[in-house]
Amino acid sequence: MSAKHGLHGQFDLHRLREPLAAAGFERIEGDPLNWLGLHYLRAVRS
Repeated sequence: MSAKHGLHGQFDLHRLREPLAAAGFERIEGDPLNWLGLHYLRAVRS
C-alpha cells in the first residue's frame, strides 16, 4: 500500500509494475520510505 491515510491506503502501488514494463520502462524497483507508510516505485525508460 502507498499509505494508510485516506484513499491512498486503498491503492496498491505495485500493481503498476506490469503496465510500466509494457510501456517500455525497465529496472522497476520500489521500497517503503519508512514515513507514514509511504512507498515508491522508480523506473527507467530507454
